[in-house]
Amino acid sequence: MSWKSLPKKLPWKKFYHAIVVDNSLREPGLLKRHFRLLSSKKGEEWTMSKLEVSERELESLIEEIQDNLISDHWYCHLYNWDGSKLIVIFKNAVFRCTANPNSWTPALAHGMDMDIPTEQLDFEPHRFTDEDF
Repeated sequence: MSWKSLPKKLPWKKFYHAIVVDNSLREPGLLKRHFRLLSSKKGEEWTMSKLEVSERELESLIEEIQDNLISDHWYCHLYNWDGSKLIVIFKNAVFRCTANPNSWTPALAHGMDMDIPTEQLDFEPHRFTDEDF
């Protein structure tokens, strides 16, 4: 998908997408009941869900995710259409970054402190055009 293929009207700019691994949550269905499920991707031992949330619901979703993460060894992330806003949510911390990996340093350091493997701290996708599911 390219920027040119996105609709000319801008309502999609008021939304964020959230990437959530269902196994990371105490109650995986909770978020899907409150926020729009866009798609899911299944692995052998996990299901990754992509949710849509409006700017107005953003802080509520962040709180719900933090309250429902099962441990410090998991995180979720949200991003807006162009990656100018990337939010990384851990159980005990929230980092507001951009698509620029240079802005990820505090979130990466926190994730490594929580013993999350570095290869899992890629925050992909981080803009709508990077999505593959």
